[in-house]
Amino acid sequence: MKKIVAFMLCVSMVLTFVLSVDAIVPGEDAASASTRSFSAITKDMDTGEITQTLYNEKMSVIDVLSGLNPEDLGAFIDNESVLQPSAIIDGTDSRQKVSNTEQSPNSAICYMEMEIGGTTYTGTAFMVSKNVALTAGHNLYDNFQMASEVKVWPGKNGYGLWNNPYGTAKKLTILTPTYDTNTNEKYDWGIIVLKENIGDDCGWLELTYDHGSVFPVNMTLTGYTDDYYQYTATDQVVNIDSHLLYHRIDSSGGQSGSPIYDSNNKVHAIHGGGYNETRNRGVLITEEIYTYVQSTIASHA
Repeated sequence: MKKIVAFMLCVSMVLTFVLSVDAIVPGEDAASASTRSFSAITKDMDTGEITQTLYNEKMSVIDVLSGLNPEDLGAFIDNESVLQPSAIIDGTDSRQKVSNTEQSPNSAICYMEMEIGGTTYTGTAFMVSKNVALTAGHNLYDNFQMASEVKVWPGKNGYGLWNNPYGTAKKLTILTPTYDTNTNEKYDWGIIVLKENIGDDCGWLELTYDHGSVFPVNMTLTGYTDDYYQYTATDQVVNIDSHLLYHRIDSSGGQSGSPIYDSNNKVHAIHGGGYNETRNRGVLITEEIYTYVQSTIASHA
């Protein structure tokens, strides 16, 4: 995510934050928390209403709570440690500017602008169906504030409306994970549900939770910087754990939310940011994330 100065049109949206299984939500005790997989906080940006949906490990809804106050969110949402800068590994930038953004998989990768707390930032998202995109969670929630305005442009190739081959996706619904205060990096992912089927024109990428067991292996990261252009690089995925993928692919501000994909264009992770001097990190597409995304796609088909 990178800060910019820009004017943005207001868009209608709903923000949803998926909590970790360990996070205890308002009005819930530890025993109840242990029976669910995660919880989703939803804010209707038209009405301001905030609701919470509790899911069990089989992705079935346990309960829906309404009438929450914005100040309740601060008790269990924190993303300060997520905002580590993305890194150029070993001091040499291997990224290349993408010349043809209307060719797959580039056409499915979106430049995005979002307003959070009165400040406009840039980021990257990517389509996973005709009207659903994924991005980094901190692109949609920052400093205990939800995004108030978001716009995405698939395949954007430079400044200006004339460089938007698929137009602008407005009026969208957003579902995004939140962060456990101790292990927030692994919840740094978000879902954007568009009210236009822009993916029918630009295409979309396939997710996978089959990551293999042999590392290192080369993968590609493609996303946007704040100059409105796509940049891509391929390098080693060093390792994975139960929630994160660690890689040596060069990136910089604005590329948070980029897909990390293999030679078959299957997405294994959502780029989040820097990790240390020798590697960057992304949120691994786990079976739970895959199932939740597919459920979201089906419910908004």
